[in-house]
Amino acid sequence: MKKTLMSIVLGAAAMVLMVGGVKAADGCTLAPGTDENTCGASVDGEGFTTAGDALDYAIDNGGELTFYGSYTLANGVDKEITKNVSIIMYDENDTLTVGASSKGVIVKTGASLTLKGEKISVATPIKVENGASLTIDGKVTSTASNMIETNGDVTITSASEITATSKNVVYANSGAAVSLNGTIKAQNIATFGNSDALLSPAVVTVSGGTIEASGIAFSVANDASLTIEGGNIKATKQAVLITDGNATINGGTIVSTGEHTVQTNTANKGSLKINGGTIIATADGKYALYLNNDKATYALTGGTVESKGNDDAAAILLGSNMIDTNTGELKASLQGIITGGSYLNKIVGVVKNAKTGKNYDASTQLVKAGVAIETKDGYKVVGEGSQANTNEQTTAPESQEPTGNTADAKNPGTSDNFMSLISMVTASAAGLFITS
Repeated sequence: MKKTLMSIVLGAAAMVLMVGGVKAADGCTLAPGTDENTCGASVDGEGFTTAGDALDYAIDNGGELTFYGSYTLANGVDKEITKNVSIIMYDENDTLTVGASSKGVIVKTGASLTLKGEKISVATPIKVENGASLTIDGKVTSTASNMIETNGDVTITSASEITATSKNVVYANSGAAVSLNGTIKAQNIATFGNSDALLSPAVVTVSGGTIEASGIAFSVANDASLTIEGGNIKATKQAVLITDGNATINGGTIVSTGEHTVQTNTANKGSLKINGGTIIATADGKYALYLNNDKATYALTGGTVESKGNDDAAAILLGSNMIDTNTGELKASLQGIITGGSYLNKIVGVVKNAKTGKNYDASTQLVKAGVAIETKDGYKVVGEGSQANTNEQTTAPESQEPTGNTADAKNPGTSDNFMSLISMVTASAAGLFITS
């Protein structure tokens, strides 16, 4: 049985039948059960002599459009989808190209478009209006500045493979609801906008898959929301996530090899919630979490956070605007922002004291409060920041023995210790102010 495949060129004056299809005479009919068909395309099983006729019929009436052969929709003509249309390529050698035009392909309010196949090329944006939907279920390459521009619903399935050579896979505007899965490689995965105040802010969910960005993977605007439920997400040069809006991380592996991995900007609102997942920064001098928005709501309750750079690497860097300039301590409204998680570094947080200009080593304060910190080199931080070899049994001072779930200070070499939940009690005034 042949693989269902698709190749489309959208954006043109006419649909042109290319090598690989068989153009038949008038009154053509399908030849069921055969690999070669006597028609250019079919809609819901009814054959059409040319693919152009079938496309026009599907746009006007809706239905499942199947192309037999490779087609190009000539450049220069916009296409509006006003019904529920599914475009499927019959043969694995077929190619669908969306050509360049002023507006591209527009899925109108109340309509849906599904593209399914293994050879789809997009040279102009596919635009999805509010109340419309687009589903990608195939292999797509894109040279468009934004492959998809949406105020509506977009689904990229787990079977999809997306490669975009220019900017965004998705530009999610107000009203958008986007679900991402599959294999996606691009400069930027999703950038958020808020162009229409009458619509709700955009929402993007990453449910799984393998995602790689050469730029910032996700840029979240004010009020917009990103939720990462799973998947392997990597940014090779920039941050995985920079947010002025609302971001929630419940799972997945999130890695930056060139910048701070997850960053909050200096907007006057927003939120960051980390309930699970693994967040890693690998470059020297970069941090897994860089928190720089003192007006945001933070709730770090789980997950694993690690910076793998040089010896001064820390799991968390707090911006100077997070510090009270009068006291030199973390602002009172931000105390207790971390209640759980595993922080696998010598220093849990590096805090620049705006009063003294010096950086705090918060790990010493956490140990004094009874929290055992696992270091990246297998050593434990104990006492006043001194280290003990992993072959020795080390604990926090007896009078400060933790009462909740902490890293196992007696077995620092074990995987349970390395990944364990740190339930944090109040740190002293010189540090990160982490509470249980």
